[in-house]
Amino acid sequence: MFKRFLIAILIFLVAILIAADRVGAVLGAHVLASKVQDDEHLPNKPSASIGGIPFLTQAIGGKYSDVKITANDVPVSGVNVTTLKANLHGVHIPASKIIGNSVKTVPVDRVDGSAFVSFADANSYLAKHKIAGQTIRLSAAGGGKANIVGSVTVAGHTFALHGVGAASVSGNVISVDVSGLSGPATRANHPVNQVLSNVKILVPLQGLPFRMTVDSVAVTSAGFSGTASAHDITLGGPTGD
Repeated sequence: MFKRFLIAILIFLVAILIAADRVGAVLGAHVLASKVQDDEHLPNKPSASIGGIPFLTQAIGGKYSDVKITANDVPVSGVNVTTLKANLHGVHIPASKIIGNSVKTVPVDRVDGSAFVSFADANSYLAKHKIAGQTIRLSAAGGGKANIVGSVTVAGHTFALHGVGAASVSGNVISVDVSGLSGPATRANHPVNQVLSNVKILVPLQGLPFRMTVDSVAVTSAGFSGTASAHDITLGGPTGD
């Protein structure tokens, strides 16, 4: 009987510890999500989760190995980033500051994640920032390329444009190759040909949260998906580019 009683007590204590661990993880994630929203000036509070078990051990050490942040509709350089995901590794937050709700700066060793811009959001940006006389819309073309359709007005005449292009990224600016863009003109000296050679399709993403740099970009069936990373950042500290 006494042995069963001890086992019951142990089970109860383990359950209490597990419950406290999970409650602590939720509380820590809530504090971090609020901190991220304030520091990164996000219009909506992101979702956050703290991985790694047990949480309490990480809390005592003040370092969290795996924190996941997801934010939707993040305005960056005039572009609406449809979905931003960031995995934070080595997040330093003393437990006393979480409990006292006095977190001011949060050093982070490394960040990796992704930035997704849907065709709808990309087209919305292009419509607002189009070059005079040019209208461009993007959609999926298959084979990892974007379908380009639009029009250009030259000397009072409007001509249709069409083609496909691959995407690349440099300096946190997504560009779509328009070398395959064509129009109805057949004469080499037609003014439309000059316009076609100067068409640029750029989607800037400078100023991403967590000082992330877009390392690569791919065209998906729904938009542009870029991988991104950062190292040795401080939330609540000086901002980068």
